[in-house]
Amino acid sequence: MISFYLADDFDVDRFLRALQVCSFAESLGGTESLVTVPYVQTHHDMPVGDRLELGITPQLIRLSVGLEDKDDLLADLTQAIAAAAPDATN
Repeated sequence: MISFYLADDFDVDRFLRALQVCSFAESLGGTESLVTVPYVQTHHDMPVGDRLELGITPQLIRLSVGLEDKDDLLADLTQAIAAAAPDATN
């Protein structure tokens, strides 16, 4: 399990839509690589101020790494981050 932040000017929705190996999921724990956005999923019922104080921002991505090839996962995350960049063309 790893967590990382996309820069504030990166588009989380474009990042999620660009993923090809990793899957967006509500819960984690399968054999496949799964991604969540805790701010709008697991912690959505927590007051905004509390979320932000704990570092649970809209840009926080949580990744549960599965059994896929590490090079495939790295390539998928790299291209998804590039797609989320503010200067990315759709």
